[in-house]
Amino acid sequence: MRAHAAHCLSHDELIAALFAERLERLAERMAHAGLTRLAVFGTHEHITWGVKHVQGITQLPVTCVVTVEGDEWPEDRRLPIPMLSIDDPQLLEQADAVLICDDRHEDALLHLARTHLPPRVLIHRLYERLPIGGESLTPMPEPVVRAVSPAEEQPTRLSA
Repeated sequence: MRAHAAHCLSHDELIAALFAERLERLAERMAHAGLTRLAVFGTHEHITWGVKHVQGITQLPVTCVVTVEGDEWPEDRRLPIPMLSIDDPQLLEQADAVLICDDRHEDALLHLARTHLPPRVLIHRLYERLPIGGESLTPMPEPVVRAVSPAEEQPTRLSA
C-alpha cells in the first residue's frame, strides 16, 4: 500500500498549500463581486510568512496592510504599500475587500473588521472553519488567588 502524498510534505508546505487554496477562493469571490482592491489584516509574522512561502499572494491586488494594534513591524519586514489601522478613514479608499491573515487572532480580527468596516466591504477569513485563530489580542489577566479565612468559608444564606 502506498503512503499518502501528504505525509511527504512539511508542516510549512501543508500550511502554504492551504493558504494558496484559500487565496484562490478569495480571488474568485473578488472577481465575482467586481472587487479590485485588497487589504491584508494581520500580524507581521503571519503576513511576511505568507509572502515568503505562498506564491499566489503576490498576484492578488493587495493595496495596503491593516496593522494590528501593538504589533510592531520591523523596518526590514515592512512591505512597500501603505500600512493603516483598522479605524483609518483611508482604508475605505484603499480597499473594497479585506483578507484576515492571522492564525492566532483570526476571531478577534474578524470582530474588529465587522465593527469598523461597512457591510459593502468583503471580509475573507483565511482559516474559516478551522479550530485555530481564537486567541485574544490582549492577554487575559492572571487569576487572583487568595487565602480564605475560616470565617469566609461559611456559605452566605439568602433571606427570602
